[in-house]
Amino acid sequence: MVREPVGWRDRLARLRGSRGRLDLGFRDGPPTMASTLRETRRPGRWTSRLEAAGAAALLFLAPSARAADTSARVGRLLDEAREGSGAPAMAIAVVRAGETVALAASGLADREAGRPATPDTVFPAASVSTLLTAVLVMRQVERGRLELDAPVNRYLEDRLQVRDARGAAAPATLRQLLTHTSGLPVSWSGIHFDPGDPPVGLEDHLATVLRLIRRPGERIVYSNDAFALLGFLAARGEGEDFETHARRTLLEPLGMSSSSFTPGPGLRARLAAAYGAMGPRSGRERTVHADVGAVAPAGGLVTTAGDLARFVRLVLEEGAVDGVRILEPASVREMLRLHARAHPDLAEGFGLGFGVREGPGRQAALTGRTLPLRWAGRAAPTRSSPPRRMGPSLRW
Repeated sequence: MVREPVGWRDRLARLRGSRGRLDLGFRDGPPTMASTLRETRRPGRWTSRLEAAGAAALLFLAPSARAADTSARVGRLLDEAREGSGAPAMAIAVVRAGETVALAASGLADREAGRPATPDTVFPAASVSTLLTAVLVMRQVERGRLELDAPVNRYLEDRLQVRDARGAAAPATLRQLLTHTSGLPVSWSGIHFDPGDPPVGLEDHLATVLRLIRRPGERIVYSNDAFALLGFLAARGEGEDFETHARRTLLEPLGMSSSSFTPGPGLRARLAAAYGAMGPRSGRERTVHADVGAVAPAGGLVTTAGDLARFVRLVLEEGAVDGVRILEPASVREMLRLHARAHPDLAEGFGLGFGVREGPGRQAALTGRTLPLRWAGRAAPTRSSPPRRMGPSLRW
């Protein structure tokens, strides 16, 4: 019997392996997560406070409340969450019944300049980018240009082939890339923290990194390079670079005018300043945003709470927003179905791009994260399925 998920601390205590390894499953069982445990900086602190603010907004805001009143009440909840967490800035959007019912922000987007965070502040979305990339891939699947269960190497020339540790072509599929079960590793190689590093293009990066560390389907191993490859393939299907393809087929049709994978001067001027830890960094001092251009489909999106709410409406409304259809309903349902369990005893893992957590009569679709290791970046949408069909909160 599959048990409903319990708190992350309980799961971590139950599943912690030896010598600092977290191995969530059996060698001969379904795909599971394997990841090195590192210092997590009290991993649930920021996101749990934001989740509480979003949940309170969804549960207690009257459907008939005026938008201004609703945003004000959510703003007060958000102020409490941010002050309790010590985060420099937070922004939140709440979507219910196909409408954005609240937008609020708290704190300073730039402490040194005294610039306040507002609903128009732009934030890096980090791993939330993978959800948009997954939608772009499913568009190509609907059009017959890509097949979920075809070997990905079918679509790649020799220098870009996915290979095993011995250098032989590997049978990883698009479905496995989307569920983080392809066998590609966790990697920071496409993320540059030094502003002096020369820029690397998406295709040139992929030519150097597509080597498996696991057999396809053996384990869940979160992989930036898997989604970098998926974004490359989605764009190549229509003869475009990734940024052009994402803007033309998704961002512009959805009206996400404050979002980009390669932001220009206007969006950069609205970008929240970077503080604290990302990747190997630690501390909360002022720093610079990492250059993620080489893995943009996995982490390059910058966006606002309001824009990201429009994307979540796309998910809640099964592929269409304000009469603009991006995906067929069947494709959205397939993305939100649990394809790879994080552990045989847990009703959570990955759908196609989305982390999925199931329980009696409900479903939560999350960004690319599962179990106690939260791979959400600065922003994380959640979806609540029928019968309530309320949600999500978007958090930074």
